[in-house]
Amino acid sequence: MLNHIHDIETPSKANTDHRRSACRPGFTLIELLVIVAVIAILVALLLPAVQQARETARRMQCRNNLKQIGLALHNYHDRSGCLPPSTVVQWNLSEPTGWWSWIARVLPDLEQGGLYANLNLSENAWQSCNQNKPFTSQRLNMLLCPSDPSAGNIFEDDSTCPNGEAYAMTSYLGCRGSVRPDADEFGDYPNVMPSNGVFPDVNAFARLSQIHDGTSQTLLVGERGTDPSAYWGWWAAGLGLDDHGLGDYVLDTAGGLHAPSTTTGIGLLHYWSHHADGAHFALCDGSVRYLSYSIDERVFDALGSKSGGEVVGQF
Repeated sequence: MLNHIHDIETPSKANTDHRRSACRPGFTLIELLVIVAVIAILVALLLPAVQQARETARRMQCRNNLKQIGLALHNYHDRSGCLPPSTVVQWNLSEPTGWWSWIARVLPDLEQGGLYANLNLSENAWQSCNQNKPFTSQRLNMLLCPSDPSAGNIFEDDSTCPNGEAYAMTSYLGCRGSVRPDADEFGDYPNVMPSNGVFPDVNAFARLSQIHDGTSQTLLVGERGTDPSAYWGWWAAGLGLDDHGLGDYVLDTAGGLHAPSTTTGIGLLHYWSHHADGAHFALCDGSVRYLSYSIDERVFDALGSKSGGEVVGQF
């Protein structure tokens, strides 16, 4: 009898589970919408932080790129006794030849000795364009700002070179100085003159001993956003807007340091970057500084010249 009573009063496990499942509450539609809204808010709050972290990493990589370029130029100087010229051109021929950039000359110091070996810098950069195409089209990460969305673009053309030519871009241009002659009414530069920086002109070179303003107060290389069309700013070679490399692999501080105007295109003729409020620069002492768009124009020009005698102070 006791056993029988016990059997009656003690529910089976199956019945207990059934009762528990029958009493378990579910999510209402309102609760579900609230949860979705909370998740959306959290994602919206986290997304800027994630983007900021990514940009911080890109800025660090960009800074390291310029550090490596500065080191490569110092190695070139140690080996050659001078910095490379912006480009070398033989003017005394029926058609000027040369046009290889200073970047092409420091490729071995950027751990690109194999690429350098395939470029004949003693010939015209435009000769055998199709043979140079596999090499001049090489994207070199150390020459590209990771924040620049068009830095990886490649210019390709079949109209002027048999079997085509191709050129990859650079985000980093040498500093020619603080002096630039005015353009004429057609936008040309007929009165090009040597500037006063560390890449002063075609066929001209500078030595670190000539930097009387101090290597820590003289610009070596700086950032400029690349041309989305990839027509200007090749690392291998170029004539520039003035036939002296301007806007291709050298710039001067005469154009200033500021974001591009929304009405004048990408800003080929001044330093700027896709980072916020400024751009990175390698100085002649090997350091890298981030200069703000708010920098005084006179200070920026003073940094551009190598022996102007200006007193820069803090910048």
